[in-house]
Amino acid sequence: MDKLPSLRAIGALARERRVAERLTQKELADLVGVHHATILALEKGEGNLRWSTPGGC
Repeated sequence: MDKLPSLRAIGALARERRVAERLTQKELADLVGVHHATILALEKGEGNLRWSTPGGC
């Protein structure tokens, strides 16, 4: 089984993509429906990620 990336690596990638799209943390948070503090924590490699799909599938 492949090793999952660390939360810090996911956060770095998320920040890289956000910056490439010229979005602020607040703009990204609004687009995905979370508080901007969630984006901040993600980019810092902190907190817990919970994956879900639209419609709860």
